[in-house]
Amino acid sequence: MLTLYEAAAAGNLAGLRADLARAAVVDVDLEPFVAQWAEKHLASRSLADRTKVDYVRLVRALVPAGKRFPASQLTEDKVQSTLHALPVSDATRRRHAAAWRLWIQFVRRRVPEVGDVFAFARQWMPKNAPSRTLHWTHAQTIAVLDRMSGEPRRAMALIFGTGMELGALQRLTFADLGTNKRTVVARGTKNEARRDRTVLIDAWASKIFYDGLALGFPTMRVFTLTESELRVSFYEAQVLAGVVTAPERGKNTNKMVWGKVAGLHRIHDARHTYAVVRLLGSDNEKPRLMRFIASQLGHVDETMLIKVYLKAGVEQRLELMKEELAPAEEKYQTS
Repeated sequence: MLTLYEAAAAGNLAGLRADLARAAVVDVDLEPFVAQWAEKHLASRSLADRTKVDYVRLVRALVPAGKRFPASQLTEDKVQSTLHALPVSDATRRRHAAAWRLWIQFVRRRVPEVGDVFAFARQWMPKNAPSRTLHWTHAQTIAVLDRMSGEPRRAMALIFGTGMELGALQRLTFADLGTNKRTVVARGTKNEARRDRTVLIDAWASKIFYDGLALGFPTMRVFTLTESELRVSFYEAQVLAGVVTAPERGKNTNKMVWGKVAGLHRIHDARHTYAVVRLLGSDNEKPRLMRFIASQLGHVDETMLIKVYLKAGVEQRLELMKEELAPAEEKYQTS
C-alpha cells in the first residue's frame, strides 16, 4: 500500500483512498457480529434457550465481549492456537469449534474478506472420541421404564420407541402428535441442517406414552420437565432396576456422582438401543430397514448406522451366541 508521501508525490491520492478503504474493510471489527448472530441467526432456529446462550458463551472464548476483534486477526492460526489453549477436554474443544464455525459462516456472509479458516481443520482439530455403543435388550429397557412414572416415563418410552433425540422431544407440541397414536413429528436440528421428520412409534412405546396423557392446546409443549429432571429420574430407575449400582455422593455437595457409574445408560444411549435392537430383530431387507432406521434417527443416510450401530449389533449377536452355546460347551467338556 502506498504511503501518504508516496501517493502525494505521485499525485495518486485516489489510489491511497482506495487502499485505505480496502484496509478498513479487511480490519472491520467483528466483535459486534456475535450479538447480531445471537439475535438474528440463533433466534430464528428452533434451539432451546439454554443452547443459544451456550453457543454465545463458546464463541466468546474466541471473541471476548467488549474488545475490538479486527477481521485481519480471524485466521486459521488464531483459531487453532486459541482452541488448543483452552483448558478443557478434547470433547469440549470440539463443541467450541462447532460454535465458532457457525458464527464464522454467519460473518463470512456479511464480510466476504473473511476467509474459510476451517478449510483444513481436519489436520488440527481434536480427534473424535470412540463412539459410545452402549445399548440394552428390549427386556432391559422395559425393566427400567417400569421403575419410572409420569412424564419421565413417557419421555423415555418415546425416545426408546422412536429413536428421536432429546432436543426434538423437548420441542414436541400436541399439534405434532399423530391422530392414529403411532406417529409424531420430530423437529430437530443438527448444526446448520434441520432434520424435521415424521417418526413411527413402536406399539409398546405408544401405549406407555399415551397412558394418562392429558391433551392440551395444539401449540402447548407435551413435556414440561427439564433435561436435568429427566436425567435424574432415568438414572435412578437404572439403580432400582438393578442395571447399575448406586453412585457415591460427593464429599462437598453430597450429590450423587453419576459420571463415575460403570455401565450407566445416558439419555442419548436410548437412540443407540433403538437402532441396535432393530438391526438385531430382522435379517430381511436389511438395506430398506437401515434406510428406515436412519430416517427415524434423523440421519441423512445410513453411514452412521454402518460405522457405529451395525458394528454394535454384530458384537451383541456374537455375545448372545456365546451365551447360547455355553451350556452345550460345558456339557461336552464334562462328558
